[in-house]
Amino acid sequence: MIIEFLLAPTLGIIVGLAILFFVGYINWYGNIKAKSVDWISQKLYRKSVGSEALSDGLFMTITSILLAMGGILIIYSVLFF
Repeated sequence: MIIEFLLAPTLGIIVGLAILFFVGYINWYGNIKAKSVDWISQKLYRKSVGSEALSDGLFMTITSILLAMGGILIIYSVLFF
């Protein structure tokens, strides 16, 4: 029983930090972001007019949601202790 109360928040903090580091790594290295935006532009928007701006906005929206999820997971895990 004690393991469940200690393991769940610890895993939550670890997973939340992993999400935050992953998003930071993607945004820090420009070639990963550029390749991801180019892939989104090709696959979803089929290189239409303005697809570069649309795909950049979609990429930023996805990374913002991931940052929020990681932060909420860390905050919830700390409050669970």
